Amino acid sequence: MRPVYHRFRERLDQLTEGASSPSFLLAVSGGLDSMVMWDLFRQGNLNYGIAHCNFQLRGEASDQDEFFVLDQASSLMVPFFTKRFSTEAFAKKEKVSIQEAARNLRYEWLEKIRQDNGYSYIVTAHHLDDSLETFVYNFTKGSGLKGLLGMPEKNKTIIRPLLSISREVLELYYQSRRLRHREDASNADDYYQRNKIRHQVLPVLYEINPGLAERFQRNTEILQETYHLFQEQVRYWKERVWEQKGEQIQLHLSPLRDHPALATLLYEWLQNCQFHPDQTQQMAKSFRRQQTGARFFSSSHELLIDRATLIVKKRKPEVKEHYHISREIQQIRLANDGIFTLRLHKGQPQNFPGNQWEAVLDAGKLQFPLHLRHWKAGDKFSPLGMDGKHKKIQDLFTDRKLSRFEKEQVWLLTDINDEICWVIGLQMDDRYKISSQTKAYFHLTLSKHPK
Repeated sequence: MRPVYHRFRERLDQLTEGASSPSFLLAVSGGLDSMVMWDLFRQGNLNYGIAHCNFQLRGEASDQDEFFVLDQASSLMVPFFTKRFSTEAFAKKEKVSIQEAARNLRYEWLEKIRQDNGYSYIVTAHHLDDSLETFVYNFTKGSGLKGLLGMPEKNKTIIRPLLSISREVLELYYQSRRLRHREDASNADDYYQRNKIRHQVLPVLYEINPGLAERFQRNTEILQETYHLFQEQVRYWKERVWEQKGEQIQLHLSPLRDHPALATLLYEWLQNCQFHPDQTQQMAKSFRRQQTGARFFSSSHELLIDRATLIVKKRKPEVKEHYHISREIQQIRLANDGIFTLRLHKGQPQNFPGNQWEAVLDAGKLQFPLHLRHWKAGDKFSPLGMDGKHKKIQDLFTDRKLSRFEKEQVWLLTDINDEICWVIGLQMDDRYKISSQTKAYFHLTLSKHPK
């Protein structure tokens, strides 16, 4: 086997290819892995600094780790940065696990130190066994193909040059170099799920195949190649079915109705909208069953199946759905929907609006107070030009081919008796039209917010 330093240096050079005189901020906990990483950078006489996070989770032991790393950095006259975090308080405030809290605090602080001090990269000491643990953990949680790739060697400014080297090899190197380190007692605690995998699952897998680490590395390379091919298909189909329409996303799925990977494609496209894989599975089933009107909700978005199209929009905060309009009111600001204005004029209008968001109604026929509301089942009106015949609002929506989302956004202007005067943006009621008997009229407008 090639010496550890040569393997490390080869990967480091590949990960920083193209960078001119790179400098490195090493994340050093004081544990065996990070001390080996530090020693490898020393051997290479590279330009680096040391950063240590004290999460204050183990009392005096955490402080001793910090002092140990500080002492080592001072003896070598290496730039040293440290930070103490109130990790438990942060986890409680953000409602996340201690491990997630520590990870978020760590990387945010490391990136700030990197930027403030001009380092090219943040370097962590994750190794091949860490990546294998991540694979097993994600596999048990059902993470999808991406989660089975293990840890990435490079993520923007974060690099992991030891990721192809096993823990066993690093331990042999540690012993040969007679290094020192601090042992984190929490690493032996099976309370944490990753520790349980490390202590109880991986030993059994290594017993089955002593060469597991190397085999996993090769399998990971194959999975990464497969993932690249998969992403090409995701992009290929997205270009053909995806349409951004104002604030909405529309997926025109006719070509994919029988595609066996439809649910997976939907997840890849919609995961940033916080939809879960179980939901995208159900979306695919509902779409194939032509369940128009089926709706799905995530923490941030809402999805509607409308015939052969899936429509996605952001969920908006609960807003007022009903507005009262007295004769004295001239303007109302509608939450998320613009400004409704009504102006009284004497006589008859010289011109009639050519804009769907404007209407003129006979003032003598309107009985106040008026109301603005959304449609409900059973609503009907007498469309202009139909000589008093009634029509259901639902049928009007169907004629105009409105989706459920679009229907819910339509405002109705009604009078004191809840008679519909104007289906705003679509059609006014024949009973309130201007006639030769009109002595005064209201000019109504809805100025929509730009999307």
